[in-house]
Amino acid sequence: MIGWRARIGYISPANAECSVYEFYKIVTEGVSLVTTCLSIKDLVPEELEAALRKVDDSALDLARSEVDFIVLGGTPPGALKGVGSDRKLIKRIEKITKTPAVLKITASVEAFRHLKAKRISVATPFEEPNNRKIKKFLEDSGFVVASIQGLGIRSNMDIARLPDYAPYQQARKTVLENPKTDAIYIPCSQWSPSFCVDQLEKDFGIPVVTSNLSMIWYVFSALKLRGAIRGFGRLLEGLSLE
Repeated sequence: MIGWRARIGYISPANAECSVYEFYKIVTEGVSLVTTCLSIKDLVPEELEAALRKVDDSALDLARSEVDFIVLGGTPPGALKGVGSDRKLIKRIEKITKTPAVLKITASVEAFRHLKAKRISVATPFEEPNNRKIKKFLEDSGFVVASIQGLGIRSNMDIARLPDYAPYQQARKTVLENPKTDAIYIPCSQWSPSFCVDQLEKDFGIPVVTSNLSMIWYVFSALKLRGAIRGFGRLLEGLSLE
């Protein structure tokens, strides 16, 4: 069994190809990702709503696979109904599965609090309506959004087709627009932003949080999986100290 230390159940908003690839490039040996998919093709309200209606069945499927933790991915669906809805959804998943759970967006918020970041610059691949939802979610969680910039993409497949350097360039542009920021947030695992985190932190001297990095940090902390992960920013490097 490759997950002899821990098996993390992951409800992916779309095809999990990019998330899974990024995950296994980051995590230490003995931790595996068990996936199921909500099949979101376009990041529009009707598809996000439909996906949220599938969460219970997906979570139960993962629980039957005896995972140690359940994570619901997807920043737009996580932010759709605002602050507080994420906590309600976590409680619902935990009640029906008897398994600890978190949303990626909730883990990201907790990561910023852990890093003591107050002002956040956000770089996304999304259209403006989803950016507005994310901005409001962060602000209602107590943060100041110094700047938020998106690429205006609706299709998850189109996001996955972006070049490897796209997250770096978008984040750099966003921070340069308003450099008075404590941290950078790059949501969405479809464009694999975690691979540019180390360079961004060197360039700007501030921490960077991505959806996958916050998930790994949150779940590893909860499951007492210790050992710093190098090359992916200060959030995961701090795991050995917690």
